[in-house]
Amino acid sequence: MNRAQIVPTPEPGSLTPATRQWQVHPAVVLRFALVAVAVIVGISLAVTITGQLWPDMPLGSLLDDAFSTDSEQSIGTVYSVLQLAVAAVAAAAVAVMAREQRRPWHRAWFGVSFCLAAVGLDEVLMLHERLNDHLLGDPTIGDRTSGEQFPWVYPAVALCLVLGFVFLRFVLALPPKVRYTVIVSAVLFVTGAAGMEEVGGRWTDVQEFDVVSVLIINVEEFFELVAIALMLYAIALFATTELDPERVVVSIGSGPPSVH
Repeated sequence: MNRAQIVPTPEPGSLTPATRQWQVHPAVVLRFALVAVAVIVGISLAVTITGQLWPDMPLGSLLDDAFSTDSEQSIGTVYSVLQLAVAAVAAAAVAVMAREQRRPWHRAWFGVSFCLAAVGLDEVLMLHERLNDHLLGDPTIGDRTSGEQFPWVYPAVALCLVLGFVFLRFVLALPPKVRYTVIVSAVLFVTGAAGMEEVGGRWTDVQEFDVVSVLIINVEEFFELVAIALMLYAIALFATTELDPERVVVSIGSGPPSVH
């Protein structure tokens, strides 16, 4: 007998045998993300500090490229992009679910998804590095010997302030726990991406690249990664507490993975 003939036909709306579903648990999402961040930053610190103290370390350049959070080809950068992509997809899924349930602020969730995707695109294409190089080409803005090594942070902070104003009513309308998590996430991300970058630039202006420089870079990346982890947690928390929790599952089957 053909095997296909003995497989029961699923009822309409039910899962096929090849489909798997996982219920989304915000605390588990956050725990996994924070453990991944700790491992990535810990390895980066070990590799980069060892490289500073032992310049002739065998395979030092290869290890630095693979594990330093400051390297654009490192595992940390790849994880950062993946984390941003997952957060962007999750925010878009929440927006769709909120629109279907006629909830307010679903357009704001689409905006959150767009912002997360834009940050991920920046990581891939190094857009702020390109902007920085362009601004450094103008001697009235900054140069590499004046201490103004990262002039891109000023338009970036201005953009963050504008986005903060645009999203203010949306953030204030969120449930308290979600609201506070989103605010902490935003503050951490701006502090890491812009604040620590500026601190690092000021430090290397008066001191050669050293162990302190390594620490500043890794703190910067740690803040950014934790910020996105918290944002992912906030999205999952909102979905499971404010929307229908039975529908907040991840399905993987013969088609592409989906959240619904």
